[in-house]
Amino acid sequence: MRLVVGLIVLAGLAGWLVSAQTAPTISPLPWPTVARDEAPKTLTLVLVGDTGLNGEGTFVSAQGARKNGDVIGWDEAIGNIAPEIDGDLNFANLETVVTERNDLVAEPKLFTFRTHPEAVRRLVRAGFNLFSAANNHAMDFGYEGTRETMRNLDLLAAEGGLIAYAGLGTDRDAAAAPKLFDLRGRHIAFSAIGIASSGTADADHPGQLAYQTDRDFNAVVVQLRAAPADFRILSVHHGNEFEVRTADDDRDRLHNRALLRAGIDLIVGHHQHVVAGVELTQGKVIFYGLGNFLHLGTQDMSAFDICRDYGLIARVYLAASDSGKFSVRAIEAIPIRRMHIRTARFAPQDSGDRIHVLNHLAEALDNPAEDAWGVRFAQQPSGTGLYCAPGAQNDQGAVGTMCASAVPLQPPPEALRQRIATACARSVTRPLIGGADPAAPASE
Repeated sequence: MRLVVGLIVLAGLAGWLVSAQTAPTISPLPWPTVARDEAPKTLTLVLVGDTGLNGEGTFVSAQGARKNGDVIGWDEAIGNIAPEIDGDLNFANLETVVTERNDLVAEPKLFTFRTHPEAVRRLVRAGFNLFSAANNHAMDFGYEGTRETMRNLDLLAAEGGLIAYAGLGTDRDAAAAPKLFDLRGRHIAFSAIGIASSGTADADHPGQLAYQTDRDFNAVVVQLRAAPADFRILSVHHGNEFEVRTADDDRDRLHNRALLRAGIDLIVGHHQHVVAGVELTQGKVIFYGLGNFLHLGTQDMSAFDICRDYGLIARVYLAASDSGKFSVRAIEAIPIRRMHIRTARFAPQDSGDRIHVLNHLAEALDNPAEDAWGVRFAQQPSGTGLYCAPGAQNDQGAVGTMCASAVPLQPPPEALRQRIATACARSVTRPLIGGADPAAPASE
């Protein structure tokens, strides 16, 4: 307890915490010996949202995913979008139990998900090397299912390719602890926490911590803040389904407590199944919601309006100062569709329309008093959105080239602006098709 309190005081967080937490000592890692002038000056991160390669309530098989009675091959499901997974670090929220067992007993809840480890192996082969395992489906098959997920992810890490996963642990301390690793000579710390709908970890049981409780949220954030790292990433499963606007409580936790007071560099949100706004504050980024990436247990989001019918791939370009501290130099936003079965990009015009949606959502995130701004993305001919930090057009390498040749930000046509504003102002719990309000679809 004294160690944790000391860390809190040093970080200036004592007045913030609701209650101090007992946490394990963070042991020094045997970081590779890399001189700072030799370590790469840039890193690229690719971020996607909710991911699970199997239908709801179905058996698992090494042969492929199952949905509505059909078998879908792993490469078939991910093949269209795999070329986009090209960062130094590629993140996904793994919203499923990972197991080859069909004898596990599901928790008594409406929707349960399990994915065969071969599916996750294919994700790793496609380039994913960082997973969050903390979410409201992490414990769909009880403690045994949680142990299965950790066992299988540990095996994948031992095979190579998977760098780390976070959010699950053998007990409370392990679930709260950040994962520390070296990435091309830079020290990265990664933590994850999510909505816990089927129990949490304790001294005697594996599991995750609960985002919705201050005690658990503080335990995760304090340790991540104290981690010896050049860059700190927090994955958060949070929010209300189908809601594109960030609730005040979530804004307080993520913007005020995690980013401003604890100094977390990058916060990656998911769970809502829809894309929320992107915020840049004092050089640090919050993605409030990335939507679905490839989740066969979810519905076809094309039934929703323009504010909710897409997911997002984000590509974040970082550059290090002489001290080794990273800053964001550019962000690419890539809208995606068909996340329920075979994820793909939109045609450029349709993609650009969703970038206008992102810019509309950004307006609610502006707070000049805190140097906080919703990120506006300029629509590029390919349909992607591009944000460039001031002066990025003069950077060396890919970022400088990309930003120097970028098409400037343009406002949407008035008819599209009104369509977006109307759609995003709705409170939606079910699809709206042609103005009709059909029966509620299956969702998580």
